[in-house]
Amino acid sequence: METIVSLIVLTALLVKATSGQICADLDTTGCGLLAAQPGFCANSSLSNSICKRTCGKCPLTCFHCPKQPVLHAQDCNTTQQCATGEMCVLRTLSGNHYEYLMSCDDTKYCNGFGFGFGAGALIGRRYVEPRDINVHCCDGDLCNVPNYVATTTPAPTTLPPIHSCNKDVIFVVDESNTIGPVDFRKVIDLIRAIVTRLDIGVNRDQVALLLYDMTPHIQWYLNDYTTKASLLGALSYVPYHNGSSRTDLALKFVRENVTVYQHGDRPSAGNVAVLFTDGLSVNHQSTVKEATALKQTNTTIITVGVHNLANLQSHSTQELVDIATQNKAVVLKSLGDTRDAIMKIVEMICT
Repeated sequence: METIVSLIVLTALLVKATSGQICADLDTTGCGLLAAQPGFCANSSLSNSICKRTCGKCPLTCFHCPKQPVLHAQDCNTTQQCATGEMCVLRTLSGNHYEYLMSCDDTKYCNGFGFGFGAGALIGRRYVEPRDINVHCCDGDLCNVPNYVATTTPAPTTLPPIHSCNKDVIFVVDESNTIGPVDFRKVIDLIRAIVTRLDIGVNRDQVALLLYDMTPHIQWYLNDYTTKASLLGALSYVPYHNGSSRTDLALKFVRENVTVYQHGDRPSAGNVAVLFTDGLSVNHQSTVKEATALKQTNTTIITVGVHNLANLQSHSTQELVDIATQNKAVVLKSLGDTRDAIMKIVEMICT
C-alpha cells in the first residue's frame, strides 16, 4: 500500500515539474511522504530536481539587506542564495536603539575579522555580551533574523508571579515553511516570556529546546543552561530552518534523547513537553503513536496551535487534541497579544 501511495505522489510531482524556478520542493507534503521511504534521497534524479530542499540540495538562502540597516526584521524582504563558503550573517548595531544588517557573507566575518574584535567574539548557540557591532552567523535558511521581544508583550506587573514548578520543560517548535520566519520569531518570543515566569535552576525548573522540520534540531538539552540569564541569552539566537512537519520524529527524539539522565532529566522532577505547531504533521498516525509512547514515560504533552488555526473542532487542529495530554491543548488566535496564552501555558506546565 505504501508503495502505491509513493508512486501516486511521485507521479503527481513529476507532472508539476517545471524549469527555471527557485530552489524548492515542487510539493512539500509530497516530498515529505516520499522522504519517509528509506534511501529516497539517494535517487539523484529525484533529489536533484523534484525534492531538492527536502534532500538538502538547495543552496543556503538568507535575508539580504546588507547596505541599509533596518529597524525591524519585516523591513527586509529580500533574500539571496549564498555562494560556497558563505553563511547567513546578522549584524546588530546597538546604541540608543537597535539596527540590523542581514546578508550572505564569507565565513571569515563570523570570526570577527574587519569588525574590531577577534575570533573569540563569534556568536553561535551560546550567548555573548552584546557590543556596538554584534555579529551572528548561522547556517539555516533564513536564520539571520533578529529575535526581539514583541512590542505587544505585557508589562511584568500584568503577568502571574514567578513559579517554581520543579519541572523539566522541553519546548518543541515546528519550523516548517508554512509557519515562516516572522511567526517563528514570535513563537520564540512567546517562549522567552514563558521562561521569564519560571524559576530556572538545577534544583528548580530546567528547559530544553528542540526545533524540527523534516528532522529534529536540538538547540540545547535540559542541563545546558542552568541560569535564567544564560537561557534568555540563548533564546536570542535561535536559527530558523524550513521544510515539512515531521512531528512524529520530534516526539520520538524527545523520548529517546532529551528525557534521559545524561542530558539532565531528573527523576524527582516532572517532565513537560510543550509543542508549538501550525497544523497537521506529515504522518498523523505515526505522530499519535509517538505522542502515546512519550506520554507513557510520564511526560505531560501540551500542544499549542499557532498561525491561522481557528478552533479545536476543525480538522487541522484535531491532531493537537490527539497528541496532547487531556485538557492540555491550546489554540492561539493571534501571535500578537499573547498575555492570556502566557498565563495559561505557565499554569499548564506547573499543574
